[in-house]
Amino acid sequence: MEPSKARESDMSIPPIRPDGLQIDEKRRLQSRLWSLQRLGWLVFGVVVALALLGLTGSGGPLQKQVIEFTQAQVEMPRVSRWEGADAVKLTFHTASDTPEFTLNQAFMDHFKIERIQPEPVSSTLVTDGERFRFEAAGDAPHAVKVEMRAMHFGWIRFVLAIGDERKNAGILVLP
Repeated sequence: MEPSKARESDMSIPPIRPDGLQIDEKRRLQSRLWSLQRLGWLVFGVVVALALLGLTGSGGPLQKQVIEFTQAQVEMPRVSRWEGADAVKLTFHTASDTPEFTLNQAFMDHFKIERIQPEPVSSTLVTDGERFRFEAAGDAPHAVKVEMRAMHFGWIRFVLAIGDERKNAGILVLP
């Protein structure tokens, strides 16, 4: 058999569709691919919306969380980034000459404290954590800023104590 005739027999002419086009396609497969694409667009849209709200650790209304204590208020990230700089801001509402707070060992194991402003007067190792004490003069409120960097990613649970009051907190650290 001649090569040109063999090629002609392998190639068949597609039938004419009702819409007049002469295209051989698998319409059902194409519809499934389009549905899968739309689902992908929806997923990416949800991810963008979550990022705009702050749930990826880059700002937005939901990026920070506030924990209320009797003597103070703590504002910290809800979502942080692995090895990214972040901050915890403590505002002491009551007049105290020596405001203090304690971070437990779980916090110390997962975050690196880079700077505390103002610097604490003392830092004391206590059972399962570290206590930071400050001097305060004048009327309240007094603010303390703890600059930190996440050293591991995952859901980090820890205990924060101000005075005798202890509260559980958590930060999601994304890679």
